[in-house]
Parts: sequence; structure tokens; C-alpha cells
Amino acid sequence: MTIGVNGNDFSWGSIVFKVDGELFDGFTKISYSHKRTRTKGYSAGRHHAPTHRSSGKYEPDQVKVTGYKSEIAALRAALARRSASGTSYGNVEFEGVVQFEESNEFHQDDLSRLTWSEEGVDHEENTDLLTEEITFDTMGIKRDGLTLYDDTDGAPQ
Repeated sequence: MTIGVNGNDFSWGSIVFKVDGELFDGFTKISYSHKRTRTKGYSAGRHHAPTHRSSGKYEPDQVKVTGYKSEIAALRAALARRSASGTSYGNVEFEGVVQFEESNEFHQDDLSRLTWSEEGVDHEENTDLLTEEITFDTMGIKRDGLTLYDDTDGAPQ
């Protein structure tokens, strides 16, 4: 394991989130995952252990983002401006990038073909700043340009 030049490893301050190249920095949480579900095949024999495996089905999960109310509103407005009606931010497909940089190390996760799919608020009386939680649907995730899915025949379009 390598620690950065000043002894710093990656932390929240190392993260940058961009939507179609535009920086949005009022976020407090972002989570995403993907998996490749494979089916096992079995054949005759006392071992009854798996002997075959499918190539699998690639399944990207939802991207969940929590951010300050004003930043979510700015993102919502930016996407709405790009829609045919100028108001429907749920119709716009966009690219997301999460970058991690610390000292001489850089990583990038590409979240492809995002669409806004869910939003929710939960406000209560307290001293905390108001936040919203939003969910994006993604068609795929690349981590430092690498894919979990089989891209032997090229990437999906």
C-alpha cells in the first residue's frame, strides 16, 4: 500500500463529481455499484460440484447522491435546460464522472448514460443544512477505463 507524498490517502476532499464535464461540488455522499451475475452449471458425478459457469449478466445498480438543497436544484435546472421542453430534467441522458486525486495518484470512475430516476427529501427541525437524496439510473460503470463486463466484442452502445 502506498501513502501519498504528505502521508495523505484518499478522503472525501479528494473527490470531484462532474456531470457532462460541469463540476458540482455541494454533495455529501455518492454511492454506486455493479455486478456480473453468473450461473453455475452442474454435471453428473458424486461430487455434485459446479463444473461450468456462464459468462454472466452485467448489472449496474442505481447511483445514489446526497447533496445540499441548492446544489441539487442547480443540477436539476441544468439538466432541465437541456431537455426538449426546457423543464423535464427526467428525460435528459448525461455522463457522470467521479474523480479521486491525491498527491501523484489519480483515479476516475465513469458513470455512463445516466438518467434522473428518483428523488426524495426529509426535512426536520434542527441545525443541519438541508439536503436531498437523488437517484440516477446508469447503463454502466468504468473504473480507470476498466470494465467488469466482457468487452471482447467492444463496449455496448
